[in-house]
Formats: sequence, structure tokens, C-alpha cells
Amino acid sequence: MKLWRALGTALLLVASAASPAHPTAFTNPAATAFETLQTIDARLALMDGVAAAKWRSGKPVLDAAREAEVLEQVTRQATQYGLATEPVRDWFALQMRLAREWQERRQQTWRAQGDLPATMTVPDLAKEIRPQLDRITAKQLGLLARDQADWGDTATLQEAYLTHQPSLTALAQLPEADRATVWAALVALENAPGASLQRTLTTAVLRVGLTGDYAPFSLEQPDGSLEGTDVILAERLVDAVFDGLHGGKVRYIRTTWRTLLPDLLAGKFDVALGGISVTPDRLAAAAFTPPYHQGGKTFIARCADGERYATLALADQAAVRVLVNPGGTNERFVRAQFHQAQVKVVADNRAVFAALLAGDGDLMVTDDVEVALQTRRHPALCRATNLLFEPSTKAVMMRRDPALEAVVNEWMERELRAGVPALLLEQALRQAQPPVP
Repeated sequence: MKLWRALGTALLLVASAASPAHPTAFTNPAATAFETLQTIDARLALMDGVAAAKWRSGKPVLDAAREAEVLEQVTRQATQYGLATEPVRDWFALQMRLAREWQERRQQTWRAQGDLPATMTVPDLAKEIRPQLDRITAKQLGLLARDQADWGDTATLQEAYLTHQPSLTALAQLPEADRATVWAALVALENAPGASLQRTLTTAVLRVGLTGDYAPFSLEQPDGSLEGTDVILAERLVDAVFDGLHGGKVRYIRTTWRTLLPDLLAGKFDVALGGISVTPDRLAAAAFTPPYHQGGKTFIARCADGERYATLALADQAAVRVLVNPGGTNERFVRAQFHQAQVKVVADNRAVFAALLAGDGDLMVTDDVEVALQTRRHPALCRATNLLFEPSTKAVMMRRDPALEAVVNEWMERELRAGVPALLLEQALRQAQPPVP
């Protein structure tokens, strides 16, 4: 009775997770960069009012005490947002310099004209302008903590600016050299090491890295949506991280097998899912949950080839073309174990099985769970050997942060007790169907 009750509970949990509650698509770096550019533009757009208020009161453009106070404030807030303090301080110091130069240019024009334009309304600096600046600062810090690592290059920022230039009217008025300085300062911002959970809770966003090319764990569809057992697990994880509170969201960050570990260590995301094998190099640099799947490498080939590749020795022949996707444990195995066969790298993992069917290669090495799925989807493909090479486990990979590790590990242990990961995989294999012609 207890077994059936536990199984029924797990099935209920799986059913409730079948339709993810959050948008399931990779973030668009240029779009998220635009959100930050809007805050920079909004801050600059207030500088006419600041310059006018100081002009009317006779106060100098430079308010050293106020700038020091703001820098001290943002330095404290940076810690709360999980951002490295010194780059944040430098970033806001740059914005203050650009604001001063903006005000000086305006006041120089008014001196030449003799006074402010007659139609200009002078705002109250303390009651009107500063509250707006404080709100912009808070929003900007949140966006930087959430998105900075996603668009961490100047080309993405420049693309976002050029795409949305008509709406970024204040930024457009900066000298081109100043805009280049802004891009460089934004790229220099960093996430503080070991602050993943703090940033996640402050921004109400859990950033999840996925490759999107490895069914049944994660697969990007032609319309850009993401599907797979680990997409469902990510949805369940975000609910656990935020303890069921409304407002917590998951953001999917695109990565590749080659850049998976460097991207995690660079802070582009806080956890990574999608069928990640626990390997010594990954284990040395990152944290892992208890494993949710055990398997190993095997061969997949056209069924018509029968037992031609039943052993490694039979498969490693000069006439055999071995297809492999780059950067992950599949390629590592092939490079280490195949010495005679022709190795052909297929950049997109999703295209490997079509290449096998088309005769562009003879076999592929991959995990047994992917072989089980793809042989169901493609009846002309079969598992080519009964052997299982390099037994391994799959788990959720995380940045090293004891607080984050505690939350995610506790969640995974509950999922394992309920049998959810295994049931999700069973369901995915059971539902696998050949593509419609």
C-alpha cells in the first residue's frame, strides 16, 4: 500500500509539472541588454532637470558629498545583489562623470544664451529628481545582477543600442567614445563568487544553463520553445528555491557542451541541467546534486548494419565513420577510444541522427538513454552493441555556494524519494514517436 501511495504521489507531481508555468525559451541577450540600456538612458534624461535646478540655485555641478553617499550606498547594495563591489562602484562613478559632463554642457549653452529657456520647468532636486534616480539605481542593480553575464560582450551591447537607437534618445547624445566606455564598463561588471543564492533571491530569478540539444533532457524546438525532462525539473526547482512564493522565475541561458563548465564558473548561470554527466574535471570545479540517472556510453547505428559494431574493436575500423557532437563526454570518449575509425564532428547534436539515416556516417557514440529515445523515434536506427562503456551518473551542476547547494540538494533528495526524475524519463521514452512524414 505504501508503495502504491508513493507511486501515486509521484505521478501526481509529474502530471502537475507537465505544463511549465514559466516561458520556456532561451533568453535573448540583445533584448536583456536593451533593458539595462533603458535605465542608463533614463538616468541621463534626468540630467537636464538636475542641471536646471543647480543653475537656478547657484549650486556647483559637482556635489562631491552626494556622489560619495551614492557610491557608498550602491557598494552596499551590490553585495545584496551578489555583484562584485569594486566594478559596481566604478560603474556608478562612470555614470556620475557622464552626468556631470552632461550638466556642464547644458549650463555652458545657457550661459551663452544668458539664461535657461523660458519654457523650461525647474524641478525640485530633492523631492522630484533624487527619488527617480534612486528607483533607477535599484532597477539597474537588479538588471545587472540578473542579466550581465548573459550579454557579457561589447558587441551585444552595441547591437542592442543600434537596434533601439530611436528610443534611446539620451544615450544617442553622448559622444561615441563615451558610449564605447559605457559598453566596456558594463562588460567589466562581475558576479561575486559564492553569492548565487543571494542573487537569486534578491532578483527573484533562477538562471539555468541548458544546451537545448540533448533529448530527452532538453531540446529546443523549431519555434524556439524548450522541452524535456530537465526543463520540467528546472520548473520544479524554481518553485522549491522560492518556497512556493509567487514571482520567482526561471531564466534559461544557452550554453554548449564545450563551454558548459566555463560558462558556469563565469557566472552566466547558477545551475545547469540537461543530462550533465558527473566527470572528474567538472567535479573539481563545480558542485553536483545526488545523481538522478545512471547509465553509460553505447553505440547507435542503422539497423541494417546488424552486429557489425557489436564491440569496440569491430567499430574502430578505418572504413567506419563515427559521428560525434563536439565538446562533451561523447567526443572525449571517441577521441580516447577510436584510433582507426574516421571521426566526423557534427556541430549540432540534433542533426546527428538524420546524418546516420542519410548515410553520412556509420555510427554514433552517446549515452544509452539517448539511444533508447532515438531508436524509438527512428525505427531504422538500433542500438549497435549490448556493451555499456564508461558507466556514469547525471546530476544537476551548480556554482560552489554552500547556501545554494543546500537548497538544491534538499530539493533533489525529495524528488528522488518521490521517484520524479525516473518517472519523467520513463514517460519521455514511452511517448517517443517517429516523426510525422
